[in-house]
Amino acid sequence: MATVFDPTDPIICHCLGIRASEIEGEIQFGRCEKVKDIMRLTQAGSGCTACHYRIRQMIAAGTNQPAGASPICIAR
Repeated sequence: MATVFDPTDPIICHCLGIRASEIEGEIQFGRCEKVKDIMRLTQAGSGCTACHYRIRQMIAAGTNQPAGASPICIAR
């Protein structure tokens, strides 16, 4: 099955091809408060970690809390 490009659902984690909708789904159901939670549930952010800032922004927007500082690279 070919992957269809959807401009309304951008890829957030380019290493693993995780789209915004998948991350937003996990945030919406209240299971994610930190980047580590997203990593555990979707694997997004477990590659080069360049998407961590964007994931933090998405979590903050989904929970109405400011995006806190967290390390750019975490221990795996």
